Amino acid sequence: MTVTPRAPIHSFGYASRSLRLCAAAAFLFVLGCSEDDPKGPPLAAPPPAELGIPIEVTTDPSKLAFLDPVVLESVSLNGNDLKVVLRYDGGCKTHSFAAVAGTAIMESYPPQISVWIRHDSGGDRCAASIGKEVHFDVTPAVDFMKSQTGTHDPFYLRILTPDVTEPSRVLIP
Repeated sequence: MTVTPRAPIHSFGYASRSLRLCAAAAFLFVLGCSEDDPKGPPLAAPPPAELGIPIEVTTDPSKLAFLDPVVLESVSLNGNDLKVVLRYDGGCKTHSFAAVAGTAIMESYPPQISVWIRHDSGGDRCAASIGKEVHFDVTPAVDFMKSQTGTHDPFYLRILTPDVTEPSRVLIP
């Protein structure tokens, strides 16, 4: 009696099982990526963090002071979203930012209010140069100006950071 050796079933079986698992995973991935998924928000909706930190309008002079150094690289406005690109030293701890507007209105045309960009390094002593884009919601400043002037006329936000000698100005239409 002659026995004919067969190819090992285990190696083919494992390859076949792995191939089936990969195919099933790919199918589920494609199925999960359908655009008409009712569980999630549409892709165009920004997450809440991107809506911006509200500008605080205050008469408290202690809040109108700078904390830690920060450099303003650029500023732009899109609707009520004020985008500020900042640079600071750090890299070891979490840094936080705030925008605080004073209640003094500069007599000019259009009028102006000052906004201080406050940076709290959390005691970070690291020296890596970090760039960060921060978004602020200008709605509180718009509401303040409307309450003070009785109109919705254009005005400037004067953006102040510790390094500036001439503040950046953003026109709020």
